Amino acid sequence: MDNKQWLIVRRIEDGLLKGRWKLFERLPSERHLADEFGVNRGTIRSALHALAGRGILEIKQGSGSVVSQLPNPKTGRNKPGHCIQAFRLFIPVLAEALAQSTPPSELSRLERILPIAGSAIRDGDIDAFIHEQVRFFVEFVQLSQNPWLVQSAVRVLPDTRLLAWLLRGTSFADCEPLFADMVRLVSALRYGDGNNARQVVLAYADTLETLLGAIP
Repeated sequence: MDNKQWLIVRRIEDGLLKGRWKLFERLPSERHLADEFGVNRGTIRSALHALAGRGILEIKQGSGSVVSQLPNPKTGRNKPGHCIQAFRLFIPVLAEALAQSTPPSELSRLERILPIAGSAIRDGDIDAFIHEQVRFFVEFVQLSQNPWLVQSAVRVLPDTRLLAWLLRGTSFADCEPLFADMVRLVSALRYGDGNNARQVVLAYADTLETLLGAIP
C-alpha cells in the first residue's frame, strides 16, 4: 500500500469513527471521494478495496461501497475500555440522583423506547437495538433538565460505534441482559429507588465489559 492509499484509508476510517458515515450507509461515489481528497479515482478504488478486504466495507457491483462494520476502536484514540470506565464512574451517580428527583410522569419517553428495543432483539435486528440503546440513554440523561449536566453525561454514554463493535455477531442471549437492565432502570426510576438505579447501571457496564473481554 503506497502512502497516498494509506492516507485515504486512514481518512475514511477516521470519518467512520467520527460518525460521518454510519453502519450500513453507502459511501459517496469514487469520483466524489477523489474530488474531496484530491487524488485520482484509482487511489480511491485501491483504498476502498483495502477496507473491503478487512471487512469494513462491502463493495457492490454497480451500487458502490456500503459500511459493513466499523473500524476497531482499539486502534483509535478513544479506547473502548476507557469509554466504559467513564460511563461506570459518572452515570451510576446520576442514576441514583435522578431516581430521587424524577417524577414518574416524566418517564414516558423512556417507556416508549422499551418495546421498540425488545422487538429489535426478537427480530435479530442488532442495528436497531443499538440505535434504541443510544436513544434510551440520551433520553435518560435529559431527565436532569440541566443543560450543563446533560452535555457532560452524553460525552460518556456508549455511542453507536462502540455498541456496534461490541455487539457485532452477538445473539439474543448476549443482548438480553442489556435490555433487561434498561427495563430495570425505568422501574427503579419509577419507584424512586436510587440504590437500585445505581446498581442497574453498574450491571449494564459490567455486561459491556464482559462483551469487550470476549473480543479477541
